[in-house]
Amino acid sequence: MNGPARRSVAALAGALLLVSLGGCASADLAPTAAEQLQAAVDDVVTAAEQGRYEDAVAAAAEVRTALESAADDGRLSVDRYRTIEDALTRTEAELTAVIEAADGAGQETTPATETPGADKNPGDRPGKDTGHGSGNRDAGD
Repeated sequence: MNGPARRSVAALAGALLLVSLGGCASADLAPTAAEQLQAAVDDVVTAAEQGRYEDAVAAAAEVRTALESAADDGRLSVDRYRTIEDALTRTEAELTAVIEAADGAGQETTPATETPGADKNPGDRPGKDTGHGSGNRDAGD
């Protein structure tokens, strides 16, 4: 993955961190929820910065789990949930796009199927025995 794309994904993951933790523990985000989300988002950011996009996707799934848990337990306001969920969805989409682009780039560099021996010089191929070999030339002496 090239540098600009890596920085783009890392920046988006960083934005997720800011959105999810803006104000940290507040009336709309309980301290325990803030700590859980912060740890999970940190994993997304770190993995994305290092170009480990599959790990970043797994970490984003952990963010989603922590987000759902906080919402279910009432440790997160509806507005904060929506803001974080939107940022998380964008981050996951960006990660998926980067992974698919990398997979596509890998396929583009794979050489096309070639006919075996087609690139060889005919002189490099094993030839038929024409009976004119040099193997017995000096045998009768």
